[in-house]
Amino acid sequence: MPPLNRGILIVYLDGNSHAQIAEAMGISASNMGTKIGRIKKQLKQSFKNYNHG
Repeated sequence: MPPLNRGILIVYLDGNSHAQIAEAMGISASNMGTKIGRIKKQLKQSFKNYNHG
């Protein structure tokens, strides 16, 4: 996972909202929601591959 995505995930898991993270990064909350959704999807796929590989 790229460092930026890892950082977003850590800040999100620390309890920050999409809007808070987006504001810090200078992007819209909806864009951040999309990024977080893609990160979650990537993690799910990674764990699925790990468990079946």
